[in-house]
Amino acid sequence: MAIFQRNNPKGRVHATRRRILEAAISVFARKGYHEASMDEIVAESSSSKGSLYSHFPGKQQMFLAIVEEFVAGLQERLDAAIAESHDGVERVEAALRVCMETFGQHRSLAKILLVQALGLGAAFEHKRLEVHRRFIRVIQSYLDQAVDEGAIPPLDTQVAAHAWMGALNEVVIQWVHTGEPAPERALPALRNILLRSVGVSEQRINRREVARLESATAVHLERPALLAALHARLAAGETVIVSRTVPWPAVSLTGFLRKAGGLPRLYWSHAGNPLAFAGFGEAARVVAPASNAFETVRSASAALFARILSTGEQPPAQVQPRLFGGFAFRDDKADEMWAAFPAACFVLPQVLLTRHQGQVWLTLNMRLQPGSDVQHVEQRVLAELERLGALPDEPAVAVRGSASPAIALQTQAQWAASVRIATAQIRAGELQKVVLARALGLPHPIDPLAALVHLKQHYAGTYRYLIEPEAGCAFFGATPELLVQSDGHVLRSTALAGSIRRGADAAEDAALGRELLASAKDRGEHELVVRDICSQLAPFVKTVTAAHEPNLRRLSNIQHLQTAIEGEALAGVDLLTVAAALHPTPALGGVPRGQALKLLAELEPTGRGWFGAPVGWLDANGGGLLAVAIRCAVTNGTTARLYAGAGIVADSDPEREWHETELKLRPMLDALSA
Repeated sequence: MAIFQRNNPKGRVHATRRRILEAAISVFARKGYHEASMDEIVAESSSSKGSLYSHFPGKQQMFLAIVEEFVAGLQERLDAAIAESHDGVERVEAALRVCMETFGQHRSLAKILLVQALGLGAAFEHKRLEVHRRFIRVIQSYLDQAVDEGAIPPLDTQVAAHAWMGALNEVVIQWVHTGEPAPERALPALRNILLRSVGVSEQRINRREVARLESATAVHLERPALLAALHARLAAGETVIVSRTVPWPAVSLTGFLRKAGGLPRLYWSHAGNPLAFAGFGEAARVVAPASNAFETVRSASAALFARILSTGEQPPAQVQPRLFGGFAFRDDKADEMWAAFPAACFVLPQVLLTRHQGQVWLTLNMRLQPGSDVQHVEQRVLAELERLGALPDEPAVAVRGSASPAIALQTQAQWAASVRIATAQIRAGELQKVVLARALGLPHPIDPLAALVHLKQHYAGTYRYLIEPEAGCAFFGATPELLVQSDGHVLRSTALAGSIRRGADAAEDAALGRELLASAKDRGEHELVVRDICSQLAPFVKTVTAAHEPNLRRLSNIQHLQTAIEGEALAGVDLLTVAAALHPTPALGGVPRGQALKLLAELEPTGRGWFGAPVGWLDANGGGLLAVAIRCAVTNGTTARLYAGAGIVADSDPEREWHETELKLRPMLDALSA
């Protein structure tokens, strides 16, 4: 064990002692103190009993020696790290780092010292407390220095030191028992939490963390192969995107977006998915007209991904450059509210935070035009990372909420008339189903980020999204509906149709759920959606799989009928080709599709824009995730609009469908008035 390989002049005697201690660590960790025998330690150390007992009279002395050796080795490492530190904050941070790194390299020792040593008797408890207090005093002394230097505000440093030690122990003990999270992975988050707990400024926390990450992860672009690749591609007239991904301090994704400084922003998150994203700025943009929008985005995004040159250490496969955006529902009735939203638009953000299984990564995408100086690209990348780490937060925009009530852009009487026209055509056999949408207007600006925080708290089981192609012009919401997801192997979709409110208590809620499952009207509407998705998906998969019966998808104020649908993708199938076939499903358009869309254009007084259309992200492999943009709002910086729709079939009642849209509007109304 490296922790025992310290300077010692006793040569062979010390080597034998070290070998015995290493064997004892292995046996103690494997069998526990009480079950371990001296004979097993003799055998594992390849020494004799005489040699063992000449060093250690008994098992207790051997166990205490392990503790003493570990502490001495740890102290040497601490002394070396402290010698390179310049102030109290750096020293206490170095102490935390060394302890976590040392335990991370010696899991068996951590198990012995922090788990097995408890309850072994007075001698062990005395030694354990002695070590514990020793390191608390070390932490306290550096915190005292930081207070004296004015780096942190006055505080009870003894209590703070105990809290630091307790947090460190708990993280390591959790790792010893479960294997997760490894100390080196937990260290960045623990460091930031503990530094904040004693009042270290956010600017200093971020500045030092970014500097550490740069030092740890930078792989310089001046390497000949990368430099040659840049020269060749720029000389050929290409625009190249240099992409660097580094680990980043654990931060709030919505909080990070407040640092955007007026740049375009994006956000994507789902409680059931380990991936979440927040980004701002624009390294590149793909825009397409309504005609052939999906194919145009598919080919243009493939060309864009081909221009990306990734540098630095390879992050996990799930952490990679992505495009974020969406499509318009149809190309008609565009108005000033949607002026910033083309028929299709996907952005490669300049800065993208990816949260994957609790770890945060930052991807910086820097665009280089032909003729750019490539000699100093690496310095530019590192300078931008440092700048990002020091960005100040921007204040939240005041949400006026109920001070200005929402205005219905269509009266209930007008809505009822539209529903009656639709049901008449359905009864006449011209179509089977149509989804009518209505909108509410808000005559004031709104804060999308504050709304997203509320939606995360109250509608966690949804896809939460924000697409802001221009500052102040944002489309955001929390949708429960998946259009299509592809990981390159499996295609997944969801049929979501048929709704009822939640109950006031568990009994009423269950009764309402049973009522929905038994509703012939809702089951028929739902089955239309299932059949259509299965039919549209079939050409792209080996076999379509769908549940025989829908289940209940329960959200805070509404429950839906839901059926999961999937299939193994055929070779060469990409996400956007499938999305073009699926959109719009009968859950947002109708059956048959063409006739339903024609009727919507006639009956809906307000343009849908991106409402009801695909929104999400694309990756470089032709995969990604597109949800159906419902439970949403759009703002142009001065006013806002909310949308909701209801599926109309032959026996639909206008008043009941109006109340269903009220339920669907409620999440955004609550979020905007929170």
